[in-house]
Amino acid sequence: NHAFFIYSIGSGASSLGLWVQRLALGWLAWQLSHSELWVGVIAFSLFGPILFFSALFGVLVDRLEPLRTAMAVNMLMGGWAVLLALLSITGILDIWLLFFVSVAIGMTSAAYAPIRLSIIPSIVPRDLLGSAIGISSMIFNASRLIGPAIAGLVLVTLPIAAAFAINASSYIPLIY
Repeated sequence: NHAFFIYSIGSGASSLGLWVQRLALGWLAWQLSHSELWVGVIAFSLFGPILFFSALFGVLVDRLEPLRTAMAVNMLMGGWAVLLALLSITGILDIWLLFFVSVAIGMTSAAYAPIRLSIIPSIVPRDLLGSAIGISSMIFNASRLIGPAIAGLVLVTLPIAAAFAINASSYIPLIY
């Protein structure tokens, strides 16, 4: 299925970028605060909303067209990454601003979680659904392994803003 192939490439790219950004956010939290508590707070601000709000967003998303909604949410996620890159480059990013942007990213991720789950059934024929879900899961989990490795390389060789720029650019194939 051509639509699934295109979606898989875009989804894989954005998942990699997202994991690069997640690792960079933890690293930046440490650089800004030198506090284990703040590193944990930033991690919770990224993942907590997914746990607590995805079901609520799922109810809302059921009333919307999944592909258009996914495009809008991914544009917003790319926008957060651009904002982080710009705030990093300008040097005005402090731990509190990082926290508020991380909460916004967490809430946007919570909105995207149910959308992501609804896309595959809308682009894949029913008889291929099981295989498509398996492939999508494999891509998502592979990005959890590869993304932090890429982030480590980026963080030791480039300014931290590069990690956010990589994530921002990773949304281009998915939005396409």
